[in-house]
Amino acid sequence: MKIKNSRPVKVVLLTLLLGAISAFGQDSGRRRLDDHGLHTLRTIGAVTADNSHPAMEIKFRAMRFGRPPLVYLSFDVILRNNENGPRWFLLPSNLGSGHGAIGEKGGVDTLEVFTPRGKGHVVVGRFLGTGGFNALLLPARAELHLRLFPISYWGDPPASLQIEIVMAKDLKIGGDRAEIWFGKNPVSSVKADITENAENPMRVRTARRTKDNKEVAPVIEEDRRLTVDVSIEKKNE
Repeated sequence: MKIKNSRPVKVVLLTLLLGAISAFGQDSGRRRLDDHGLHTLRTIGAVTADNSHPAMEIKFRAMRFGRPPLVYLSFDVILRNNENGPRWFLLPSNLGSGHGAIGEKGGVDTLEVFTPRGKGHVVVGRFLGTGGFNALLLPARAELHLRLFPISYWGDPPASLQIEIVMAKDLKIGGDRAEIWFGKNPVSSVKADITENAENPMRVRTARRTKDNKEVAPVIEEDRRLTVDVSIEKKNE
């Protein structure tokens, strides 16, 4: 038997294929936890190269109360650069009342550079100011494991905390490329797993301030923004 017109059959097959792909994507998007209990990406600005290896994973570790309303939170963080070129990973240093998204408002006037110990080489830059944030430069296909990464929270932390980071192709501070602020090469190893506090005061490599001690606005060439939901267990260290 000859089929005079096969176009309707092709349309049906294409429709079924697209439906299957859509269902698979929705099922993957609903996964919040992996086998190790790490919180995986909830929303992303663009599709990652490999959904089984998300660009960021965060696990809550500890909470310590400072002078109200300040609360010190610590997290274990995994960062992956699935791109073919280097990327800046910008993480918040403060969350809660009065603090917006990275690059949304405020500026920076100081950079503290940390080189915590472990396997591989990691460089963590902590920019201070009303628009402060943390910055790490990852080479292509890099994977970093950070321990006890500090983020301060102003107010009473909710049971579930949303943490957003920015992946950027370029970062400038006051007209200068961020690399200049770091002094030495800020690029971390392709593979690294640190074994101590990511911002151990004993591992400060260098520090830099603006010449007039006034804040300057960061200029961020964004690639994407990534957001995770992290469950916070309220307990003292």
